[in-house]
This record gives sequence, C-alpha cells and structure tokens, in this order.
Amino acid sequence: VMSEPGNFDHYFLESLVLIVQHDERGTKGVLLNHGTPWTVEDLAPGQLEQFAASSVFLGGDAGRDTMIMVHGEEMLPGAEEIGNGAYKGGVSSAVKAVAAGALPAERLKFFYKSVEFLPNALALQIESGVFRVIELSPAWLFGQNGQRSMWQDVRKKLERAESREIRAKGGSRLEEGLGAAGEIGRASCRERV
Repeated sequence: VMSEPGNFDHYFLESLVLIVQHDERGTKGVLLNHGTPWTVEDLAPGQLEQFAASSVFLGGDAGRDTMIMVHGEEMLPGAEEIGNGAYKGGVSSAVKAVAAGALPAERLKFFYKSVEFLPNALALQIESGVFRVIELSPAWLFGQNGQRSMWQDVRKKLERAESREIRAKGGSRLEEGLGAAGEIGRASCRERV
C-alpha cells in the first residue's frame, strides 16, 4: 500500500508498505523506503556473516528486535511467497547459497521490525483515503535501494498512468479529468507500477 499525501504519522509519511502477512488476526507489512545507517552485522553481530555488510531498512515500529528478509528467490528453501514474485524468509538457505556463491547477497533485503494493523484496520484506512492499494513491480522491492524519494517516484508513475487512462477514456473536459482521477484513485483495487 502507499500512503496518500497528507498522512502525518511519522512512520507513514510518504511511505510504501509491502504487505507480508494478511489474515483474520490482522495485517503485517514492512516500510519499503525507510533506510537506516545500520547493517546486518550491527543488529546481529557474528550471526549472518554472509550478510554482514547488507543494509537494514526500518520496517516499522512493531515486533521485538526482529528482522525480516524479503527477496524474489522462488527456489530458496524455507521461503514463503507473499505475492507477485515476492518472498520472505528462508534465511538459513540464503546463508548457504550466498556462501557457495550461488546467490548475491545484494538480492536480499533486510527489515528491522514491521508495521502491524489490527483486523480490518488497514481496510478502513484504505476506504478513508489514508492509503491506496498499489501493485509494485518486484524491481521496486529488492536490492539495496529504499530511499525516501521512492514514494515520490512511485507517485509520479501513478499520476502519469492515471493521465493516460483519463485520455484513453476520452476525458476531454478538465472537470471530467479531475473527477475521473479521484475515482481512479479510490475505486481501483490494484494499480500497477
């Protein structure tokens, strides 16, 4: 999900959240664009040698000193698919694959803590316009990028896509275009970037 402009919660201000778990107990995700000065070695000294220099991103404010590893490695034993070619977990298999030279460490992304929503809370925030549901290409998710500007980059791509959609629908009058843009943002279940 993507926070909409005007969200003043310091964690969600201009944020992209990758949903990693959604069930009857609630929703859990990680903030994609909150870098930290930490590395895996800083947070897990001597435990994950192959990932010692990997950056750690701030996933949120929930969880007790936990790290979540996200990647696009379908064949990694122990990994759990979270959707659209994204996976979490499989850390012990990743350690072995990186040590053997079969997998570059840069293709896995580590998050410290997560964000959590009570059951139906995220749905209510989407309905009220705090967040919008988008579907990001896996290229946005993996690797060692995750700058705060990522939100602005995604937003610009969405605006261009919305403009093309309005033109394709024949929205010639300005007020029709503005109305259609608002409806696209609210009515669409998934927008692809």
